Amino acid sequence: ADKFIASHIVAIQAVREKGGAEIKSQQLLVQMHIQLKDRSTKDLTLPLLSPVAAKLLEGDPDFSGVVLFQGKAILVIEASTSYANGLFVRISREHTSNATLHDLAAVLRKDEERLFGVLGLEVDL
Repeated sequence: ADKFIASHIVAIQAVREKGGAEIKSQQLLVQMHIQLKDRSTKDLTLPLLSPVAAKLLEGDPDFSGVVLFQGKAILVIEASTSYANGLFVRISREHTSNATLHDLAAVLRKDEERLFGVLGLEVDL
């Protein structure tokens, strides 16, 4: 995070100074693939599906993806098309114009910790 922040602070300042741009809002979007070792994607995501939603299609669900909108944040969990037994996760959140990159990184870290905690995944963030 520190290397990313240091390099992007310079880029943002250049855009502001050279282009005369004012930042109205900021959006941070992170996408990742998570390959599971010990559990199936179905076992991991089925608890996220309500019993009512599970009845929308005939038969047992193979996988339950999630799209969650909350305020100015979006979380998407779906099956990875790149990795066997993997998840594709996208976290997007809009921030105010005065939020620093350190602020954005702190919020992203909390989002990731919450996501991995709810899914019951042990990762080294």
